Amino acid sequence: ATPPSGLDLADMPLRGPRVSPVTLVLVGSLESGPVCELARELRDTLRPYAEVVRFAYLPAPNGSLFLPTSPLATPSSSSSALAFGERSSRVPLILSALALENSGAFFRTYDAIIDLMRRRFMLSPVEFAQSILNQRVDFDRLEEQGRSERVRALVLRTQRDARALGATILPALFLNGRLVPMTGGTGGL
Repeated sequence: ATPPSGLDLADMPLRGPRVSPVTLVLVGSLESGPVCELARELRDTLRPYAEVVRFAYLPAPNGSLFLPTSPLATPSSSSSALAFGERSSRVPLILSALALENSGAFFRTYDAIIDLMRRRFMLSPVEFAQSILNQRVDFDRLEEQGRSERVRALVLRTQRDARALGATILPALFLNGRLVPMTGGTGGL
């Protein structure tokens, strides 16, 4: 059965109630300033509705969902795997590993990154690592876990689900399983 969000949220940290008539899901990478701007706007807008609206952030590389298979896909992945290059996949893979390990640290890191990116266009590798280290999480171990089959499968599943729901490019925003049209590519609803 398809979850009400239209995206598989199993194993992913959620904000808000477990059961809600409204589920909002942001899919993309926090490496980009415009994505972080959208994430901040969503966080601030949803704050008064924390007891009513369920929110999930699913890390996945930004860009087209119609690119050929890349190094993110592993030999056991299907030949139609959606993915991106290792460089653009690093942040989503590490954040996905963090989501699977520690949901509290995941959202604290999410908030720290979107606040840090208030005046930046791109997230530096040092700032990203420091955002995780500030949560007292072993960054090197998370980076290693980000290369695991389990984490790669989670990111590929997120990409496939987003594509199945009509997204052709990430980032994408979904409201109760429906793609929210965005203008200007990123961040404009």
